[in-house]
Amino acid sequence: YQVGKDLNWQGDELVLSFEGNRVDVVWVNQPDTGQRYRVLVDDQPPSMIPKIYNHSRPNDNGKIGWIWGVGAPVHIGRNSPWTNETFTLTYDSVDYVNRYFTFEVKGSESGFEGRGNNRQHFVSKSGRVVIEANEVNDSIAGDWHIFRTHDVRQFKIQKGYQTNWSTYLMGMDEFTPETNVDPTVENQTTLFKGLPNGRHALKIVADQAAGDDIKLIKVYRPMLD
Repeated sequence: YQVGKDLNWQGDELVLSFEGNRVDVVWVNQPDTGQRYRVLVDDQPPSMIPKIYNHSRPNDNGKIGWIWGVGAPVHIGRNSPWTNETFTLTYDSVDYVNRYFTFEVKGSESGFEGRGNNRQHFVSKSGRVVIEANEVNDSIAGDWHIFRTHDVRQFKIQKGYQTNWSTYLMGMDEFTPETNVDPTVENQTTLFKGLPNGRHALKIVADQAAGDDIKLIKVYRPMLD
């Protein structure tokens, strides 16, 4: 959508009804003016929309991101909205004979989140960490990949072994266009992604008088709902 053609500023607001799950903004390469823009989708800042958050892979230890060589939960759920936070899961005990282990979880913002084991559904105190019991290859599907990693790769974890992951916002509540020193690169940034694919309303609000730095709004619409 081209600003000035497909949509226009209404005072200090740029408003667009769209259908899709992601929106990018493209701006003109010009000297920095310090102009800031607030971002609202469906009248909320992106940080207030749980679907726009994601988590990093808990099986990525910085050196190996392959689950068969690490041993970790393969998925992290939630009962409460995520924030920008880092979590650490520490294994208290590991019994490969009886295929049983215990652990505790701490969050950088929430602090101590509780203790659990691989045979019980784990829900943390804040609700920001939910891990289904059992291994992913059990008859009852689970979130863990500890003993399966050992069965296939003979990789063992010990007491004190840690798994880390982060939850993060796939978007921003405000942005400031910046000058790009490389004129061959388009000035584009993602305002948000991960929305439920459907109809939504975008509103960009300028903190100063609306200028001419925003050039295009790009909407991504998957073919399937």
